[in-house]
Amino acid sequence: MMSRTFHGCVALSVLFAMSVAATAPLHAAEPPAIQKIKVDGSIRTYQVGNVAVAGQPSPQGFRDLKKQGFTTIISLRHPDEERFDQEALCEELGLEFVRLVISSPNDLNPKLAKRCSELMSQADQDSKVLLHCAAGARAGAAWVVHRVLQEQQDVDKAFAEAKQMGLAVKELKAAAKQCIDAKK
Repeated sequence: MMSRTFHGCVALSVLFAMSVAATAPLHAAEPPAIQKIKVDGSIRTYQVGNVAVAGQPSPQGFRDLKKQGFTTIISLRHPDEERFDQEALCEELGLEFVRLVISSPNDLNPKLAKRCSELMSQADQDSKVLLHCAAGARAGAAWVVHRVLQEQQDVDKAFAEAKQMGLAVKELKAAAKQCIDAKK
């Protein structure tokens, strides 16, 4: 009699433990850490997984990126800002070139941020993406939206990382925050 009661309690305990485990929230993997990399001509370049955020690379920097496995370049600069024709250089090197202009904080809106994030999400082991502007502020702002919404990074931590990358303009920070809030 005691044996049946004992086995019944054990069975109920096991079932209870299994039901608790089944309903426990799954923890998402930690987003990849940022690391500083050297790219010729760029003031600062940080890589996170297979996405790099940078200031403007030199023509040699684009050649180096190609050798490092980068396949897509996203420029947030207006053509009038450029010192050389990056689109032509990318074509010559076999890199996909995408221009998404952010000339002012007002240009960073949910639609542009979504397109930028879609392009960054295409990065994998065989295809790296570089997102750049002149010094990293605009690229950092667009990247932080992706980091929070797609990679589920904590907002404060993502903004601290973006500051490292060059996001120092308060109006760009505010625009990025509005894009994040619009999607939450």
